[in-house]
Amino acid sequence: AGGIFRNYGDRDREAIPPVLLRVWVYMRDLFAADWISWPVFLWFSGMLFLTWRWRRGEARRARMSRADRRRNKGKGPKVLRAATKEPGAGLPVAAVGKIVLAGVLFALFSAVLSQQPVWEFPYADLRYYMGALPLLLAMKGLFAEWVWRRSRIVGGAAVAALLFTSVGAAPFNLPQVFTGERTLGAHFFQFVREIHHPYRDSIRVVSDYLLEHAGQDDLVFVPDFNDREALMFRAGHRVRFCCMLDGRSHLSRARVEALGAPLYVGESVPDWIVVFVEKRESLLQLTRSDYEVAEQLDVHYYPTQRPEINFHAFTPLPARSGVVILRRKAGQ
Repeated sequence: AGGIFRNYGDRDREAIPPVLLRVWVYMRDLFAADWISWPVFLWFSGMLFLTWRWRRGEARRARMSRADRRRNKGKGPKVLRAATKEPGAGLPVAAVGKIVLAGVLFALFSAVLSQQPVWEFPYADLRYYMGALPLLLAMKGLFAEWVWRRSRIVGGAAVAALLFTSVGAAPFNLPQVFTGERTLGAHFFQFVREIHHPYRDSIRVVSDYLLEHAGQDDLVFVPDFNDREALMFRAGHRVRFCCMLDGRSHLSRARVEALGAPLYVGESVPDWIVVFVEKRESLLQLTRSDYEVAEQLDVHYYPTQRPEINFHAFTPLPARSGVVILRRKAGQ
């Protein structure tokens, strides 16, 4: 992972408490992933401030004494005209502010409670606080409505830009971890094209291989948890995934053993080992006497269909070292 992710390092960990570091990464990525468009956010913040000031003025006018009202009796029409000058008149700015605040708090608490070690790879796993997205999008909807009222042409262009692209994050878009390119583009159309023209990534290729060649309830060991859980979803009805826990696990051993599942390392012998990691020579050396290479799949080793846009590739990537599937030798 060191070749893909930029590490913060020990000095940063000592200078910044882990909780604050997670909060910073999560909130920063809300903008970098275009969940919150920074130009829209600035507009929305300004509208909230102007609305607050206008309402304070209204409250002061409401507290005018009866004598002041008699003294300003002839100014009634002017006061009425002033009342119609509320910033964003007709737009539920304050109500939307409460919705957006709920989304921000959702993301904030997700960051505080998250166990993600962002000092190892400083990217927030956006899928863990997907529930905040509909709440945060209210800002963009209100901005599009505000622009539309002034010019339908400009409003239509704003809707298209905010809906179909991630231009709202430019120039701070997240980098694509596989290519280093910025995630700035017409991603809506890329997703549509990908749905109708899917390509096979490592998870799909490996699961198809296991479904075709592995026997019912064969034991499979996958060193990387990201790949293992995805494979479990696709091929868990055919094979059993083993050797996930060791003596450092916080889970109750008695309860784990009550499951009757081969979960502990060293207590089960896997029939298959699937190696996604790019640098795997050490594992191949350790298993050479008991396992043989059953297949080397010509596919990029890392899953490229993750929901986070910076971990998602819309076209196949070069295979690089591929994925190796090891099979236990007969009699071993």
